[in-house]
Amino acid sequence: MQRLVVKGAPLQLAQEPAESVPLGEIAEQLPPEARDDMAHLEKRMQIEWSDYVNIDSLLLARMAAEGDFREGYARFPLSIGADRDRALEVIERAIEAMGGRKRLLAIKEMSAMVWIEVNLKELRMPSWQNGVPLSVISVNPYLYPVATWHYEGWGNHAVAKKKKYKVEVSFDPAVPNPSYVSKNPERQPRIFETLFNDRWSQYGSNLPPNLAAMRHRGEEVRWHFIDRFLGEGVALDYLGQERSRDGTCFEVVLVDDRKYGHYFEALFDCRTALLSVTREKLTPQEEQWFRQANPKVNPPTWITVYDRYQEVQGVLTPHRWERTEGWNTISVYLQWAYNDAEPSTAEPVR
Repeated sequence: MQRLVVKGAPLQLAQEPAESVPLGEIAEQLPPEARDDMAHLEKRMQIEWSDYVNIDSLLLARMAAEGDFREGYARFPLSIGADRDRALEVIERAIEAMGGRKRLLAIKEMSAMVWIEVNLKELRMPSWQNGVPLSVISVNPYLYPVATWHYEGWGNHAVAKKKKYKVEVSFDPAVPNPSYVSKNPERQPRIFETLFNDRWSQYGSNLPPNLAAMRHRGEEVRWHFIDRFLGEGVALDYLGQERSRDGTCFEVVLVDDRKYGHYFEALFDCRTALLSVTREKLTPQEEQWFRQANPKVNPPTWITVYDRYQEVQGVLTPHRWERTEGWNTISVYLQWAYNDAEPSTAEPVR
C-alpha cells in the first residue's frame, strides 16, 4: 500500500499534533495522487492521538437475547458522526455484495478444511537422535492439509473447534494416494500455528493482564461476518480511501472491538465492495505497554489478505487467506461449508 511516512518528527510534534502539523496546508502542495494518503494520515493522527480511540463514532450493536443472533439488532447513533455513518455504509455494501443480510444471517455454523501452501523444503543431516537442519531450498509450490475448523453459536455460547488433520495413507491399490502423502513439510505448519491457531499466547507477557486470552476468545466468538463488524461492543470509524501500488482503490474502516479487544483496519475494494485486507495491531495505549515491557521488540501487526471469493450456499466467501506478521507469511486455502454441510476434502485449485 502507498503510505505517507513522516520521518524525524520532534517530540513536540507528537505532543501537539493539532498545532504543529498543518496537514491541510501540506496537502495543497502535494500532487493529486498523494492527497488521499494525506487525508488518511490526518484521520489516523486524530484518532490515535486522542484520549480515546474512536473520536467520531461509538457504534454499539446488541442482540435482543443471549445467543439469539438476529437481524434487528439495536443501534445507538450519536448526534454527530458522519464518519461512523460512512463506515456503516461500507459494511452494509459488503454484506449486500456477499449475498445479502438474509443469506448471511441464515448461517448458524461454519466449517472449513484448511490447506497450507508449501514452497520450501528443509534438508537434514542424518543423526542417531534427531536431524540437524542444513538449509532450506525452494520447491514447486503444493498444498498440504493441516487442520479442520468449526464455529457455531454466538456470545457466551460460541464454540470453536480447531483440530489437526491427520494425513491418511491408502494401502488399497484401487485408491491412489494424493501426491502430498509422500511429503512432510516442517517449517510452514509451524508458521501456520503461530499465525492462526496460537498467535496471542506468545505475546501474553508483553500485554496487559488477560488481554491475550480475551482476544483469543474473540477469535472464537467473532466468526460471523456481521458479528465481527456489527456485533455487541464494536465501534466503527471511516478513515477514507487508500490506493495500493497497482492502483486498486480501498475504503478503509477502523474496527474497535471493545468487548474482545480486537483493533484493526479493514480495507474493502471500492469496485467489488468485498473485504480485501485487514491490518490488525495493538491499540496505541497497548503499544506503549508493549514497548515498556520489551523495548527491543516492535509491537506486532498482522496483515491478512482475503481473495479467491467463491459462492458457498449463496454467500460469496474468500477461499484464500494470506497472513503476514514480521518475517512470517503463510497462505491458506479453505474449503468452506455452512450449517449442516461438510466441507470438501478434495485438494483446492491453486
